[in-house]
Amino acid sequence: VQLPHHEVPSWTTYDLVVSYRAPEDGAWWSGVTASLGVQNLFDKDPPIVLNGTNAIDTNVHNPFGRMYRFELGKKF
Repeated sequence: VQLPHHEVPSWTTYDLVVSYRAPEDGAWWSGVTASLGVQNLFDKDPPIVLNGTNAIDTNVHNPFGRMYRFELGKKF
């Protein structure tokens, strides 16, 4: 049995990351880096791909939509 061939449209998303690194001036915050990011900024839905039991191809698409992240690091 051969399944029908369907073309999947492109899925272009935009991400945004803003970071700040504190100056190395010897204060307690010296070497601290803070970062705020958004993945899939405009919350674009992935294309429908009938792949087994999923409606999207989870190997290449994120099923959760827009995601936020906050990172805080310290250089010693």
